[in-house]
Amino acid sequence: MKNSFERSAIASVAILLGLLIVIKLPASIQNTRMGRLADRVLSKIRVTNFKAEDLETLDAGYYEGLRKEGSVDPSLRFRDDFLEYDYKPNLHLSVAGLGRTTNSLGMYDREYTVEKPPHTWRIALLGDSMALGPFGHNYESLLENRLNEAQLNPDIQKFEVLNFAVGGYRITQIMETMIEKAAPFHPDVYMVAITGVGVSHRWSFHIGHLLQRKIDLKYDFLRKVVADAHVRPSDSLETMDRKLAPFTPAVFDWCLEQMKEEASKQGARMVILLIPEPVSSDLIYPQFSSARPIIEKLGVPVIDLLDTYAASKNFIELRVSRDDVHANARGHEMVFENLYRKVEQDPKLSDVVFGTGQSKGAHSGATHSLASPAAPTSP
Repeated sequence: MKNSFERSAIASVAILLGLLIVIKLPASIQNTRMGRLADRVLSKIRVTNFKAEDLETLDAGYYEGLRKEGSVDPSLRFRDDFLEYDYKPNLHLSVAGLGRTTNSLGMYDREYTVEKPPHTWRIALLGDSMALGPFGHNYESLLENRLNEAQLNPDIQKFEVLNFAVGGYRITQIMETMIEKAAPFHPDVYMVAITGVGVSHRWSFHIGHLLQRKIDLKYDFLRKVVADAHVRPSDSLETMDRKLAPFTPAVFDWCLEQMKEEASKQGARMVILLIPEPVSSDLIYPQFSSARPIIEKLGVPVIDLLDTYAASKNFIELRVSRDDVHANARGHEMVFENLYRKVEQDPKLSDVVFGTGQSKGAHSGATHSLASPAAPTSP
């Protein structure tokens, strides 16, 4: 009798778990003891068994979903140049699972003038969807607010942190954003947010879509990579990815060098942020293993934030949803707190990011020269 009961109970839980995976349980079952038990068990299973390949699948699906013009993400504006797409201006979308607000320039941010106001320290944030988050409550907005509360001085009377991040952007698009979109704003600092997406081989998707749409690759370096990889426009994206994946370190290195050179030409600083997703550290750190040596030799300051969620007990509480690894408001707050603390405690980083110790007149609105960058902080 006992064995029979145990088998029945196990079967019931298995069925309920299956229902949870496929569909949402009806309220009549959700509120029962068995329903609550099944939900707790599944929660543990999903957190424990979340694997690196799951991140890859989510990443690929997210990027492909973005590109279904008008059907999945109506906030996108498709372009016929190297960037491929960006955000439409003046958006105020509030759709289930997708909220998007942009300013008149198509930035996921409040309004800014292109011309930098006098006595303003301007930071340009470059990145992908991990830099977006809840509008006004993402780590970029929290940083701007704190700087204007705590770091003003006679030379710097205002801080502006401009968010140029776009969901799904690859390292190649992040590089192009600096050159084509952020440069006219004459930032003092380029803050390049590198995520697991940024270091992955999925930059091939961007190149593949350009080839399929017959858009010029623009850069001789990339043309050579495509030629050396024997990639054809008629190849599937999966085939292109397989052919281009071995070139990932070289392309990642080239993109960072291009950004460093561009910042130097403008007399601006460049800082790299390593940004995690709210998942286990066992998944986060291996993502960056190949990229670290490339980043370290670049010779620019690096702010390693991969430990942001290391002490977290429940990653689901820090995500947009259970199966969406984008950080929610609390997740962004933790990234901001870690970022601000690490910069504030390091005088060299404070000088580079906050503009402390700079000569008068350096914030008048014109670009300034930087004789030599601060020593890099090891990631």
